[in-house]
Amino acid sequence: MVCRKIVIGACAAASVLAQPAIAAGVPSLDTPPISVRFSTTYYTNATGSSGSIASLRGLNGDDVVYAPSLNLNLVEPLGGSTVFLNGYIGYDIHQRNAILDRERISVQGGANTQLAICDTTLSGSYARSQSDLADLVVIATNNTQETITAALDATCNTGGRLIPSFGVAQTWSTNSAVQYLTQEYESTAANAALAYNAGSLGTFSLIGSYSRTDYPNRFFLLPTGPQTDGYNMYSGGVRYQNDIMSNLNLSASVSGNRLETDNNVGAGFEGITYDATLTLRASSRMNFNVGLSRATRPSMYLNSSYSVAESYFGGVDYTISARIKAAINASYTHSDFSGGALVSGFNITDQTMRSVMGSLSYTISPTFSAALNAGYTQRDANVVGYSYSGAQVGLSLSKAF
Repeated sequence: MVCRKIVIGACAAASVLAQPAIAAGVPSLDTPPISVRFSTTYYTNATGSSGSIASLRGLNGDDVVYAPSLNLNLVEPLGGSTVFLNGYIGYDIHQRNAILDRERISVQGGANTQLAICDTTLSGSYARSQSDLADLVVIATNNTQETITAALDATCNTGGRLIPSFGVAQTWSTNSAVQYLTQEYESTAANAALAYNAGSLGTFSLIGSYSRTDYPNRFFLLPTGPQTDGYNMYSGGVRYQNDIMSNLNLSASVSGNRLETDNNVGAGFEGITYDATLTLRASSRMNFNVGLSRATRPSMYLNSSYSVAESYFGGVDYTISARIKAAINASYTHSDFSGGALVSGFNITDQTMRSVMGSLSYTISPTFSAALNAGYTQRDANVVGYSYSGAQVGLSLSKAF
């Protein structure tokens, strides 16, 4: 469903391949172990494209989506270890565009334990859903994307001055649409960091990572014979984290990166990536956060291998009363897409996404809550038919057990 990923994802700082991956970690015990949620959302543009593209896809522009889901946050101590399972299992039902009806699954499970002086987490995740229509070209509408990830993360000597950490992860991404078999990819990533805890001055870290991404179903005919597409990504840099004041936190990193495509097919990338987030607790009721990032990541867009995205975001949340909370978030992201198979004028090579989202939540009882949300998204793409704008408004109910 369009807008769900755009609004939520754009408002969160995207992971930068140039920095160590964040460990899966054990879910918070503050969240109820099981809850059920039902939401209904009206979209003025549910197609992720212009009206002409929507017509070619056989889709109605506006739509209402009903989305029941089961949310899990299970944590169980076992001796000196902890096992966990969190995420959601749901289904999207479209009132007008039934072809988009699809299960929506995102779960993560694993175990956390202390090995010698290292806090270690082994985890796996599984996600399955209808692709965001903004990711798909006109020749594809019905596509189920699946992503499986296995990861191992460890942080050692957490109470000391020098804190080493490392992580490895393997990701597999597949698509059901024949047109998007060439976008299926496998990615292997490894990262390491050495942090120095300087007390009140903050934590300084040296960070480095390597990733290998392959597109096994995308072939190029070269003088040496058919070759599959792929690239290697190398990066290294520094990260800084500090509670500057009791109510002000800063986290920032800068890395140098080199992306090398296989057989020099398509443009590589050499440059700086970065991310920074500043969080201010202005009062017991109000919190602000602002941030920016520049990141490289594998691309879902047809014939594209990777993207370089620059993002800016900000938000504020306010506790009106013990039962009522309000929040508003806005984001801006410009992305450039690269790949040896890109076709000028047909494939998107650059786009700008702007979005704003607001919500008002009401706690009816300790286990029952309701939320009203509204948002607006605008996309400007170099292929005009894929530029669009749309608003949404929705209501959700949640019951915890």
